[in-house]
Amino acid sequence: MRKCNVCGRRFRLLAKNRYEVVKSPVGLECLTQRTVYFNAFDCPYCGCQNIVGVVEKVTARDVKEQPQESEVQDADSD
Repeated sequence: MRKCNVCGRRFRLLAKNRYEVVKSPVGLECLTQRTVYFNAFDCPYCGCQNIVGVVEKVTARDVKEQPQESEVQDADSD
């Protein structure tokens, strides 16, 4: 159960009603910030959007920045 941020009534969080909200950086923010994804549900009583949490998505850039496990083990053995 979740309490609506606007009307204060409680409603159930059903998987079929979940959707993703995307917050994309605009202008020069594109160079320093990444796109953020949120899980959200609409209140069945007042229709407002309730953001539940941040979705952690792995991008190709994230994979390239992290060292492989074998590289970390090789560095430790030296």
